[in-house]
Amino acid sequence: MTALRPIDTGDIPDIIRAAQAMLQESDWRHFGLDAQSVDRLARRVILDRDKPRLGLIARNPKGDVSGIMAAEIDDLEWVVGRRAINIFTFVPPQNAGSLIGPRLIRAFLDWAQRHQVDAVEFGVSSGVRLDSSDRLLRALGFQPVQGTYLTGESRY
Repeated sequence: MTALRPIDTGDIPDIIRAAQAMLQESDWRHFGLDAQSVDRLARRVILDRDKPRLGLIARNPKGDVSGIMAAEIDDLEWVVGRRAINIFTFVPPQNAGSLIGPRLIRAFLDWAQRHQVDAVEFGVSSGVRLDSSDRLLRALGFQPVQGTYLTGESRY
């Protein structure tokens, strides 16, 4: 079984490649990736201690990324409370249907529970296997709420 471990700065090049692959699967692919922003985000997750953050990576025996996740805890907006929110989670297409996705999400839920948050949010990028992501998240106890709507300049 592929082990999950915390991300470190040596993982940043693979995190950037995973972000590029995730972007190519999403409806946002026409924007292009800002690799420097991904680098800064990864370093913030790894190094900053101003709030609780989680960064996990799974690699197959050959060393290729088979799953990756970043999350943080922040204050809820408009009400008193704290939430755990995933920043990104990605399982490459060749690993879809494996146990990597559920293991990453369960690790996120366990981490959120240890931090005694009031809410746990998990977003799915549009276009990224939305149906299978929905089934998995519902099986793990999530329910869809709210919605995202784009207009005009979205270039879809």
